[in-house]
Amino acid sequence: MKLQLFPIEQSHGFIMRLAANRMKSGLNRAFAAAGLEHTAEHWSVLSALMGRDGQSQTEVSQNVTKDRQNITRIIDALEAAGLVQRRAHPSDRRCNQVFITAAGRQAHQRLTAVAEGFTRAAFAGLGQGELDELTRINKIIANNINKIYEKED
Repeated sequence: MKLQLFPIEQSHGFIMRLAANRMKSGLNRAFAAAGLEHTAEHWSVLSALMGRDGQSQTEVSQNVTKDRQNITRIIDALEAAGLVQRRAHPSDRRCNQVFITAAGRQAHQRLTAVAEGFTRAAFAGLGQGELDELTRINKIIANNINKIYEKED
């Protein structure tokens, strides 16, 4: 297997990062065009909470791959908008649990509808088999990187 590292425009990692950045920017533009004042980051946190409400901030940050400072900023914005609530953890005073509000569920539904349309356009021309393969490959890469970090810990 030959990994392409340079020139940078042909680097596998660069191309993956470019696609991820364009997905995030495109989602933000699609949300704004739909009159929604939320970002892809807001949507990812709301999505994580829809799947499992009442997570600690640390759990949310891990589930959406954001560091502590970024997750605090994102949750602050969502809380100010009335979309989430922080509550003291019942048995651990050091952490808060994050809960999605009814308004947050409604916002998530609107954001998801826009995201689904944008994602269909972004992946146009790819068949289900190709999308499944893309997911499979990206999971392998993510797991390989996790293994590298596990060796360092």
